[in-house]
Amino acid sequence: MVVVLKRPLPPYAAHLHANPDRPDSPRVATEICGTSISSQGPSATMLAGIVAANPHIVFADSEARGYVVVDIGREGASARLRAVETVKRADAPIATRYSGVIEAGRAGIERQ
Repeated sequence: MVVVLKRPLPPYAAHLHANPDRPDSPRVATEICGTSISSQGPSATMLAGIVAANPHIVFADSEARGYVVVDIGREGASARLRAVETVKRADAPIATRYSGVIEAGRAGIERQ
C-alpha cells in the first residue's frame, strides 16, 4: 500500500495509475490532498473541468476548508476529509466531506 499525501489544494482523493494518461493501466498508489482553512481554492467550475480531464480523481470539493485525518494500520488505511461549514466563525461546525478506505496490498481508495 502506497499513499501519497499532498500539500493544501482543494481536497481530493485519487487513484494513481502506472500510466497517468491511461486510466485503464494498473493502479499503483493512492493520492490524498488536504485542504487549508485559510487558502482559497479554484472555483467549482474550474475544479469540475479538472476532474472531467482526470478520471482517476474519485472525490474533489472546491468549497471545503479543513484538514485530512489518516489512520494507518495492518489492514490498510482510512482517510477522512474534514471541513468547517464556514471559515468566518471560530465555532463553525465541522463535518466529514469524504471518507475512504485503502486496503493493504491494494492500490486505490474506495468510498466508505
